[in-house]
Amino acid sequence: MKNFQRFPLKPQGALLLAFGLLLQGTSAMAQQSSQPNPNPPPSRQAGSVNFDVADRLAITNTIFAMTSALDEKDVALLLAQLTPDFSAEYIVPGEGPLSVKGRENFGKMMAKRFENQVAIGMNRRHVITPLFFIEQNADTARILLHVITCTATNQSDWRPFSSAKVEFRLRKEKGTWLACGQLETLDCPLDLPISKLVPIPQASQ
Repeated sequence: MKNFQRFPLKPQGALLLAFGLLLQGTSAMAQQSSQPNPNPPPSRQAGSVNFDVADRLAITNTIFAMTSALDEKDVALLLAQLTPDFSAEYIVPGEGPLSVKGRENFGKMMAKRFENQVAIGMNRRHVITPLFFIEQNADTARILLHVITCTATNQSDWRPFSSAKVEFRLRKEKGTWLACGQLETLDCPLDLPISKLVPIPQASQ
C-alpha cells in the first residue's frame, strides 16, 4: 500500500490499465472459444469422425438392400434386413397414421403390396438420397433419407409417384446391422387408396 501511496496512478493511467486488462481477458476468451469442443452434441456436429467406417458401410448396404428388395418385389431379401421386432409407421397427409408391428406382419403386408402392383402391371424404382446419420454408437444407429418413388405401368407412363422422408432405426446383432424401425412421412396425399399402398394385416392394425 505504501508503494501505491508513493506513486499514485493518474486518472489516465488507471483508464489505460483497465483497458489493458479488458483486452487481455477478451483475448483469452477468444483463444478459449477457438479450441474444438471435445464433446460436441452428436445431433448437431454432423461432421464427426467418431465412428467405424465398416459399420457405416454396412448400414448403408442394409438400406440399399431394402431399396433393391422393394424395386424387385423380393420379400425374402427385404425381411432378411429386419429384426424380428421390426415396426413401421406411415404418415400420409389426409390420412390417419398407419402402423404395422413385427417382421412377420410386415412381410405379409409387403407380399400383398407386391401382389397389388403385379395385378395392375406396376413396376417401381426408389431413388434415395445419401444417408444422414442422426445418431450412431457401437450397436445402434438412427438415419434419415429422402426418397422419390417412380412408377411405370405396363412399361409405359414412367413418372414420379410420391416423395417422402424416411427415418430408420438400426441395431447391430451378431455383427450384422439390421433395421428395427421405420417412420415414413409422405410429402403429399396419394392418388390411390392408402390400403393399396399399405395393405396392413388385420391383426396388426
